[in-house]
Amino acid sequence: MSGFTGLAFLHLAEIPTRFGKFAAGRKVVGLIQFLLGIWLMYLSYGIMLNMALGCYWWA
Repeated sequence: MSGFTGLAFLHLAEIPTRFGKFAAGRKVVGLIQFLLGIWLMYLSYGIMLNMALGCYWWA
């Protein structure tokens, strides 16, 4: 799952929640935000670790 896919899921869950059409939406939005935050921290950590070790993905 890329960050953009996670953000798309977040917005797809948040829109009906804001309009009051999705009763359990707050919990779902919170879960998606939590999981997306962990995923983005994992990706950032991996990129920084690769750069620190000299393993660049573009070379």
